[in-house]
Amino acid sequence: MSFYANFVFRGITAFGQLCLIWFVGRFVGASALGLMVLNLACITLLSVLVNLGHNIATMRQFALDPHSQKSYRLLFRSAITVALISFVASTFLAISSNEFFDLVALDFAERKVSQLYIYCIFPASMTLLLSGFLKGVGQASAAILSDIGVVSFSSVVLLLIYSSISGGREVTDSMAAYAIIGSYWLVFFASLANFFRGLPRLGNNKHSMGIAEGEWGLHCRTAARLLVVNLAEIANATIPLIIIGSLVSNESLAGFRVAERVATLISFGLVVANITLPAAIGSAISTGNRQGIQDALKSGSKKACLVGIVIAIPLLLFPTYILSNLGVELINSIYILYILMFAQIVNMVTGPTLLTLKISEHTKFVAIWSGITSILYIAFLPISINYFGILGAAILSCMNIVTYNVVSVLYLNMAFGVLAIPFTRRKIK
Repeated sequence: MSFYANFVFRGITAFGQLCLIWFVGRFVGASALGLMVLNLACITLLSVLVNLGHNIATMRQFALDPHSQKSYRLLFRSAITVALISFVASTFLAISSNEFFDLVALDFAERKVSQLYIYCIFPASMTLLLSGFLKGVGQASAAILSDIGVVSFSSVVLLLIYSSISGGREVTDSMAAYAIIGSYWLVFFASLANFFRGLPRLGNNKHSMGIAEGEWGLHCRTAARLLVVNLAEIANATIPLIIIGSLVSNESLAGFRVAERVATLISFGLVVANITLPAAIGSAISTGNRQGIQDALKSGSKKACLVGIVIAIPLLLFPTYILSNLGVELINSIYILYILMFAQIVNMVTGPTLLTLKISEHTKFVAIWSGITSILYIAFLPISINYFGILGAAILSCMNIVTYNVVSVLYLNMAFGVLAIPFTRRKIK
C-alpha cells in the first residue's frame, strides 16, 4: 500500500471510528468503559486489516524459503521471550508499587499516575525494541511509532467525547487508566504484526538488522541490554522520588512534581520527531550513509525544536498565569521550574541522538551510560537536598539530564562521525 493510499485509508477509518463511538455514546448510552472497549476494538481491527496482506505475503515467502524459515523461528522466539519478560516485569512492579508509594506518602491521584507509568513503560519500550530489530526495514519502525501516537491520541479524544455527551461528567482516573494502558498493550501486540512484515527482507541483507542471521545469543543480549535501559529509566524516575519524599515536606514534593511535569511538556516535540525518525535513520544506518544519518537527525531535532519552542516560550514568559489556568499551584520557587525546563530544552534538541543509538548496534553504550548516570544521580541526591533543599533536587536532575544527553551526542559523533545541529547545513566530508 502506497504512502498516500495508506494515509487516506487511515484517515477514513479514523473518522468512521470516531463517528461510531459518538453515535454509540450519544444514542445507545454506553458506559465509559464500554466506549473504550469499542475504541480499542476498532483500533485492533484496523491494525489487522492494514497488516493482513503483508503477513500473508510474508508467510508465503517463508513457506518457499527454508533458510528464511529458520530465521523466522529464531526471531519469533526472540519476540515472544521479550513479550513474556516485559509482562512479568510490569506485573511484578505493579504489585509491589504500593509499598514504594507508601514511603513517599502519595495520595490516590498520584498513585494512579505512577501506576499508569509502570503499566505503560514496558509495553511501549518493548514495542521500540521490536522496531529496533527492524531497523533495516524503516517503514515498519515508523508504522509502530505512528500507531502509538494514533492510539494515545484516540484515547484522549474518546475521553473528551464521553465527557461532552454525558453533560460534562467528570472523567475519572480509572477511565483514563483503562484507555491508555489498554491502548499501549494493544500497540505492543500489533507491533508483532509489523515485526513479521519486515522479516522477508532479512534474507536479502544479512546484517540489515544489525545482528548476524541465526545468532540467537545476540538476540538475547540485545534484548537484555534494552531491558537494562528500561529498568534504569524506571529507577531514575522512582527512586529519586522516594528519596525526595523522605527528606522534604509533602508540600515541597508536590511543588517539585508539578514543576517536573510542566517542564516535561517541552519534550513533547520529541514525540512528534520520533514518529518519522526511525524510518530515515534505520535506512541510513543499514546502508552506511553517514550523511543520511545526519540529515535525518537534523530533521528530527528541527521538528522537536519547533514544537518545543511553541510550548516553551509561553511557559518561560507567563509560568504562574499558565499554571493557575491549568488548575495547579507551584508551591516552590519559580526558579525550580526554570531549571527543569532548561534540562528538557537540552533533551528536546539532542534527544533524537539517543533514539539513533538505541536502534543501532550501539545499544550497549546506552544501557551502560543510562545505568551510570542513574546511579550517580541517586547517590548524590541526598547530599544535594541536605545542602540546597528542593532546589538541590532540581539542580541535580538538570545536571543528570544534560550530562546524559551531551555525552550521548559526543558518543554518536565518535561512532558515526556525525554531529547533528538543527537549522544548519553542515555537510560530512
